[in-house]
Amino acid sequence: MRGPEGIGTTTLVKQALGQRAHQSYVAAPVTDTDHRALLAERLELDTGGDWPTLLDRLADRLEASRDRTVVVLDGFEHLLAARSRLPAILAAFWTRIRSRSLPLHLVLVGSDPNALGELTTSTSPLAEMVTLDLELGTLPYREVTDDLSGWPARDRIIAWAALGGRPSVVRWLDPAQGLIANLRRIVLDPDAPLLRAGTDLLRRAVQSPARYSSILMALAQGRREWGDIAGAVTDFGSSGQLAPYLARLEELRLVETRRSLDAREGSRSRRYHPTDPFLAFWFRFVLPNLTELERGQAADVWTRRIRPFLDDHVRLWFGDLAQEYVGRYAEQLPAAARETGALWGPGYELEVAGILKSGAVCYGSCTWEHSPVGEEALGPIERTLRESRYGFGRESRLELVFHAGGASEELVRRAAREDQIRLISLDDLLGAA
Repeated sequence: MRGPEGIGTTTLVKQALGQRAHQSYVAAPVTDTDHRALLAERLELDTGGDWPTLLDRLADRLEASRDRTVVVLDGFEHLLAARSRLPAILAAFWTRIRSRSLPLHLVLVGSDPNALGELTTSTSPLAEMVTLDLELGTLPYREVTDDLSGWPARDRIIAWAALGGRPSVVRWLDPAQGLIANLRRIVLDPDAPLLRAGTDLLRRAVQSPARYSSILMALAQGRREWGDIAGAVTDFGSSGQLAPYLARLEELRLVETRRSLDAREGSRSRRYHPTDPFLAFWFRFVLPNLTELERGQAADVWTRRIRPFLDDHVRLWFGDLAQEYVGRYAEQLPAAARETGALWGPGYELEVAGILKSGAVCYGSCTWEHSPVGEEALGPIERTLRESRYGFGRESRLELVFHAGGASEELVRRAAREDQIRLISLDDLLGAA
């Protein structure tokens, strides 16, 4: 179980264990000797000796008692810092546990996603022994963009849409450098740490990554419907072959199924979305150009194959960012939303909708353009109000226009006259003062 500090990994482990008996050691930045002494005390084992000796004592007790045991090692990154060979030691210990079918569950918890992620890489002695690897959620988008406060608002949004909110990705961001320099240094240059991030992830997760890569490429390009995705993966003989692959990607939390907020219970109308902007960026722009990027042609790839299409990529994620704004921040609204999503159906499509905690319903259109948006931005909202029954009967209805290039004078004047219309700029989304 891994996640950035403060994301709630410790709390989630406690909730998952419930009333089940377990022994937990919360590590601090101390010496290896102190770790062993403190852990032995927590496990009520004799102190003294090295790690193999300590772990052998635990195994001996399990052999004698056969009591089902859960051991939680929290703050595992501190244990690794104090003893770099600990994964190999644990691997030898776990071989004994499995060979004798001893009733032990070992839970490793840490606040350094990268350090714990290394435990599951192909070079780790624990790689084949880890049965479950969970990384909690992603950072809220402002946790990413706030650190880039010296950048133009548009570049800050693009950075999030390209790099997402995984701590293990955004930790490479350098606010002192610009957007392009960061993208090159993090993912496009031959020595970029995340140049092969997508394929590396799939190789660790599945035995045959090829079709999964093709599906993720289709999703990254904006295909959302079952038939469109299946049609883009020519290796499939029929669309029915897509099902187990999408199911596995959902299990890995790389893809999620979404339904319109007004969909009836049991409706088969659904769309499939990648869960992470970074992986979508990677499968859209990096994988198809990997040969050139590894040859050091990042500048040419950026100029000809990424920059002309980058706005199209951001448009696919602008609605997600707007939904998060409505649900988490909502400074321009009476209250944050208790429910958010999108609306679509015959004759209407809207990127944002939700029920606010105040009881009001909101409908939002998103426009990622360089030029000011006019009253036409209200068109999708008006069509949705006619065609969808979502929010029907609620007295307060808000019409939100999320825009990237400003609003026309006509739209500004109309919003001033009609209180239900709210214009939300990039600065509003970013929480700029």
